[in-house]
Amino acid sequence: MILRPYQQSAIQRVRQEMSAGRRRVLLVIATGGGKTVTSSSIIKSAVAKGKRCIFLAHRKELIEQCSKTLTFLGVDHGVYKRGHKKLDLTKPVQVASIQTLIKKDHWPADLVVIDEAHRSMARTYQEIVARYEAQGAAVLGLTATPYRLDGKPLGAMYNSMVEVISTQELIDAGYLVNPTVFGSLTGIDLSGVGTARGDYKKKDLAGAMANTIIHGELLTNWARVCGGALGSETVWFKGHDGRQRVAETNCDACTVVFAPNVKKSMEIVEQFKAAGVRAAHLDGKTKSKEREGILEGLSTGEITLVSNVDILCEGWDLPRLECIIGARPTRSKNIYKQMGGRIMRVDDDARIKYILDHANWTKTHGFLYEPTKHSLEKPEKRARKGGSERPLKECPQCEAVSFIGATMCPDCGYIWPKKGIEFTDEELVELDGDMVNRAEVVPRDERQDAFDKLATRCIEREHKPNWAKVRYRAAYGEWPSAKCGIFMPEFFKRYERDFNNRLKQQMLSQAASDAATGS
Repeated sequence: MILRPYQQSAIQRVRQEMSAGRRRVLLVIATGGGKTVTSSSIIKSAVAKGKRCIFLAHRKELIEQCSKTLTFLGVDHGVYKRGHKKLDLTKPVQVASIQTLIKKDHWPADLVVIDEAHRSMARTYQEIVARYEAQGAAVLGLTATPYRLDGKPLGAMYNSMVEVISTQELIDAGYLVNPTVFGSLTGIDLSGVGTARGDYKKKDLAGAMANTIIHGELLTNWARVCGGALGSETVWFKGHDGRQRVAETNCDACTVVFAPNVKKSMEIVEQFKAAGVRAAHLDGKTKSKEREGILEGLSTGEITLVSNVDILCEGWDLPRLECIIGARPTRSKNIYKQMGGRIMRVDDDARIKYILDHANWTKTHGFLYEPTKHSLEKPEKRARKGGSERPLKECPQCEAVSFIGATMCPDCGYIWPKKGIEFTDEELVELDGDMVNRAEVVPRDERQDAFDKLATRCIEREHKPNWAKVRYRAAYGEWPSAKCGIFMPEFFKRYERDFNNRLKQQMLSQAASDAATGS
């Protein structure tokens, strides 16, 4: 196998770092850049020098991927996993399941390679690495996203980081495909969703996605965008709400859906099946044999669409993949790049390469090709959840203002009805850089000027003060505040103060009037 120039450079730089005494090296190569090939070549060279090597992975797919690559390179190896057909601890190289190794006797090695190294701060990895370092072993971590899943840096684990090529450079060199992105220019309201480990809580997210508007109905947009590009036949009808819907389609675009929760994923699959699409669902409880069969069906074309929850984000490749449907919001750029990277492999059989961005990935994090600064010491820069201001809503019965998450009006006792799943009737549009204004890439002065103009317009039209803030958030994805460099103009502060005083006085007057009339 002839390595690409940047892969050869990566190997040389890793050797230099370790020769200089930095024995825990993190190798960062963008998704699709060939981390497994590069690390397997390092292992092959080490074995030629009489060294013993162990490759650690946490998923079956990653273990099989590395084993196949080592076999292709002619490296004799065993697979240290309970019940595996290649279990043979006499071999100088082992591809090991992290779950098996933590429970079994130690297998001595000179080089430890950790796949998906952003997970290596976990207790199990730490215990295993401690065993090997006690014997003087070197550690090589592999990742495309060098931060923990909660966004914290990996400096406590690695003392050196080698970055060799960016996503844009891989695209320019023809090693990756830049997918076409279709999305909405408006945002999803996740103000009531809590966070854990730096990302949205799945339980809260499940409720939010069940009770808030999802931008663009999934099947409708998939049939329109992908089916239109492939010349598929689709039968349309108007639903009871007057919206155009899909009765049946023969669109066969090879598709993966990233769903926010198991219930939603199953609903998506049933929706597509009802339209004649061969679809299947995967989650962490799907049995191994069934998972293998579903993924094999997707690769051969027997299955058109697979909706999954936290299964295909990493360690899985299907170059012929033609479409990703993003239905899972995330604050983590790490997770976003892992999900989005699945569509970027080059393949002659792939007719299209589309991302249908229903969860506002692009507006939140940028395009996949945009550069990201990495650090072993500084945490990952994450999208703001919303800021200190809590969005408000008006009671339809008494017009009192409450926080967006309120279920009952504190003034009149009105109870907001629970909503079912709602979709906007909007069509996703192809996004480009001019249509996505994220706050982190727009100069502060430009954003301040934009808010000043909104504040002026708000006063001229005698809107509620929150009008300007809501419009700003819709444009830049965050609430205007000093924390993000946006300050309230003095004229707007006065207007907001006077407005709130008038509102308070009206409420007091109304309360006095009600008390006088006994109502």
